[in-house]
Amino acid sequence: MTRPSPWASARLPAATRRACLRGATAVCASGVLPLAACREGEGRETAPTAPKRKPGEQVTLRHAPWPGAPSRPAQTAVVEAWNRAHPDAQVVEEALPGEGNHYQKLLVQAAADTLPDLTFMQGGNDYVSFAAKGLLLPIEGHIKRDRSFNQQERLHPRSRDIVDLLGHTWGLPVEAGTYVIFYSRSAFEQAGAPLPKRGWTWQDLLDRARRLTRDGGPGGEMQYGYGQGLSFGRVEPWIVQNGARVFDRLVLPTRQRFDSAEVVAAVQFVHELAWRHRFMDTGPDAGIQGKGLWEGKHAMRQEGIWMVPDLAKQMKAPWGMAPLPRGKQEATWMSIDVNVAFRSTKFPDDCYEFLKFINDDGQTAMIELWGRMPVTLNEAHKQTFIRYLKSHGVDDWEVAWDAWQMGYGDHLTPAWPDIARDAVGPAFNRLFGPEGAGTSVAATLREIAPVVQRLLDGSRPATAP
Repeated sequence: MTRPSPWASARLPAATRRACLRGATAVCASGVLPLAACREGEGRETAPTAPKRKPGEQVTLRHAPWPGAPSRPAQTAVVEAWNRAHPDAQVVEEALPGEGNHYQKLLVQAAADTLPDLTFMQGGNDYVSFAAKGLLLPIEGHIKRDRSFNQQERLHPRSRDIVDLLGHTWGLPVEAGTYVIFYSRSAFEQAGAPLPKRGWTWQDLLDRARRLTRDGGPGGEMQYGYGQGLSFGRVEPWIVQNGARVFDRLVLPTRQRFDSAEVVAAVQFVHELAWRHRFMDTGPDAGIQGKGLWEGKHAMRQEGIWMVPDLAKQMKAPWGMAPLPRGKQEATWMSIDVNVAFRSTKFPDDCYEFLKFINDDGQTAMIELWGRMPVTLNEAHKQTFIRYLKSHGVDDWEVAWDAWQMGYGDHLTPAWPDIARDAVGPAFNRLFGPEGAGTSVAATLREIAPVVQRLLDGSRPATAP
């Protein structure tokens, strides 16, 4: 079950993205809400009102699902369950045609005024850019009027970090995931090393990786003590564990901090795992999710919780799951993705009801068919998640559940695609690529800092808070 990378977002040409962002500050001919109207305190419910449908009147809602397996079966199961319970408001899945990724296709539809009623979005930079352009339906008015909506249960503070932006609530969370450490029990037993557990530290990981790393000798297979993906998103947990972030705030950041001492020190630790100690794999398979673990090349590996069913199927030796090691603080990346309605829908009330449905009734499908964590935190969904993990041989379910308290989310800025392409991506390729051993972490991050700041400045709408 491959989890989409948090950085695998829309890669529109830079000029197109900047033009879209500039368009967020003015009312378009199609009536798109200006960003200024989204600011805190400037009117809470600005979406146009639609006439309520008559009792018995049938409507059809168009939903654009996140493409690919295994996301599609889970989303389809939710749609089918909804349709059985709501004969008057049928949802039809429409896989988006044409070139480009999910977000690029939606922007094409927005330009042609053919957007669907609903869609799935990753809770990242593309989602916030759609909110900033006023393309999404604000639903805080619906929530306020809905006495059956238990906000404490359905909108954890971590979820609110995603859905509450620019003075509005733009959708409801659908599913969540987090990073953990998977490990081979047999590798630990053979090395006589203690298993990783809650409270273990960076030094503990270094010590265990030393004992678990084995040179296969001439013609033999190298076993690395530790493995993980080498992109920025996979290295970022170390930065947050070291008490730092690379931007000054979560939503629409204004200042970069890539060259701060705390960020440099965290990246340096990972760099030394790879190049000074040679305990971490940097080969061509390093970024392939799970492969190094089940092929015996990695004794420990940082991966997403969604890899549980793959490991249950592929691992031939006993394995386990542990939290990420602790630095100055405990921290792990936590993704929370959302379903949203578009402002152009003619059926806002029905769309809101579907958002509620997938946020609650749809959680079983998200857990059992997609390997996700529930986002509505009642006991029933929690027990479904626990049973799911135990059915795949994982007893320590709290390793993942703890992310609700110590998990962090992506910074939300429309500038990220440009930053990743022009600065951060190339920098991390240099640090962990074939010539990485001779590349200075401090000099590399110092070099990209002004580039990141320039791109951040250029992406910020004049009316943004």
